[in-house]
Amino acid sequence: FFFKQKTAYEISTRDWSSDVCSSDLHWRKLRPGTVVNNELIWRRHLLPVFGGMKVAEIQQRHVADWFHRASLERPVRANRCLEVLSKAMNLAELWELRPAGSNPCVRLSANTERKRRRYLTGEELQRLMVALDGFAAAGVRWRFAQLVRLLLVTGRRVSEVMCARWDWLQGTVLLVPAEAHKTGQDGSDRRVHLPPAAMAILQELRQRSNSQWIIAGDGDGHLVGYWRMWDQLLEQAGISNLRIHDLRHNFASLGVSAGLSLPQIGGLLGHASPQTTARYAHLVDEAAAAAAALVAAQIKA
Repeated sequence: FFFKQKTAYEISTRDWSSDVCSSDLHWRKLRPGTVVNNELIWRRHLLPVFGGMKVAEIQQRHVADWFHRASLERPVRANRCLEVLSKAMNLAELWELRPAGSNPCVRLSANTERKRRRYLTGEELQRLMVALDGFAAAGVRWRFAQLVRLLLVTGRRVSEVMCARWDWLQGTVLLVPAEAHKTGQDGSDRRVHLPPAAMAILQELRQRSNSQWIIAGDGDGHLVGYWRMWDQLLEQAGISNLRIHDLRHNFASLGVSAGLSLPQIGGLLGHASPQTTARYAHLVDEAAAAAAALVAAQIKA
């Protein structure tokens, strides 16, 4: 990203385009969703603070002061920004823009993050659906509402849907290329079987768009950035403390309620490891306890 911001970092005197260690080689290794997220982090949170400094000038005191202020506002977001900045500093050392071993981020301790399990209650889900119905009649806000609907009924990661193209759709299957999904390191594409509810949403999107992207943005690309619209949607629905990624957890919880096993849920969510799906084991236990209580109550009656 440094080389996409040559004026900000005043490093345009060297021709990096032919260098074997150019930034583009690193950029191509990243998934599209990661690229989008990193660009947003740079543009919104890092460049306003560090954009006027040379790469070699950034010291630990600069990063520590910024990280403290950012952590007061959004501690988890500050952690993600610190991770991106630290990776950039490591690359700067590799590309000889900084002395070796000078990463100013390495001695900073990240904010504590609690693993959270947030699920929508039945009442919250109803309010969210009402808010989606009235969110917007057209434009990018309407397409964002359809993105949320797709996440609700498929349990996909937001980047897999937000960056999806129409040519990925094959009948009722969304074929996500290996480079576009989180667990595609083995080079395999992911086949996502879409339910009728998802197909109905896609049909309406297709009728109202001629873009190559399923969730088109304002310009020629796909939707980029959704946090402000997500906050507005939650405000209209009267819901607090809910991340868009929690819709994926909610999908898993509804799967447990429907009687699906953990391996089945893992398959639907596209987990590469059973350990990842094991986070939902408590839901299975709760469902089993509730079923046992129901049977016992019927016997007693």
